[in-house]
Amino acid sequence: MISYDDCKKVLDIFPNYPTAEFTFFAYKNGETKQFSSNKEALGFSQNIEKVQVNEEEYKEKRKLYFEDCAKVDEYWMSELRKEFDISDKLFDVCYSEAYDRGHSAGYHEVYIYMIEVVEFAEKIITANAEEKYND
Repeated sequence: MISYDDCKKVLDIFPNYPTAEFTFFAYKNGETKQFSSNKEALGFSQNIEKVQVNEEEYKEKRKLYFEDCAKVDEYWMSELRKEFDISDKLFDVCYSEAYDRGHSAGYHEVYIYMIEVVEFAEKIITANAEEKYND
């Protein structure tokens, strides 16, 4: 099975989550000063306002990031689908369960759980068919 990182290489997509940039305004005795860090602002006053300075750029980069991630996810899932000779509907159900169990540890864990879930689903289907045949 192709790794998630290898999917990025194949697609030449390497999503990086954008960084929000902030400036800090500190207020004291009617005076306002602008600082580049919270720590600097706290040196002047406890009354601080944090303002994002690249909000529109950040939103656009964030949108592109999620679009790139979706492309990699889709490619990885299409490669995963090739690994299993099951119906699309069964794949979707098994993938949902495997993803829930393993995504917090990464896509390789999703793959490991997918193997286990598909094997279990196939056992259920076989047992169900044998039970109907024996009735």
